[in-house]
Amino acid sequence: ETAADHSLGNTPLIVLTAAQTPDEHATPGQRAAATRLWQSWKAGHDRLAARSTRGRSLVVADTGHFIQIDQPRAVIAAIADVVGTISDAAGWPSSPSGGGVGQADGGGATTRAPASPARNTQRPSLLHRG
Repeated sequence: ETAADHSLGNTPLIVLTAAQTPDEHATPGQRAAATRLWQSWKAGHDRLAARSTRGRSLVVADTGHFIQIDQPRAVIAAIADVVGTISDAAGWPSSPSGGGVGQADGGGATTRAPASPARNTQRPSLLHRG
């Protein structure tokens, strides 16, 4: 079974992965095991994103397991990006309700863009590709 067997074609897809957060109380062996587990998890997310020719796998900084709670703007930005891509492809009009979205600073941290009444026509790179 290959990824091609489950291709999503050119469906817009963004897979968000929580950043690896080292446990300061863990032993070196526990940290190494946690790193291997995170790398495996991230690789699975990369494979999922690769099922679409327009898939992206992004690491969300400053998050734990619940990305939607820790960095809700990153989740909103990902959803807005996918919906905007679909809307643009279908020729649908832009939504006037727009709003601020997370922007990348290149180092993986999220900065906040102010909300605006007009839809942001640029597709923000949410965070960093990891």
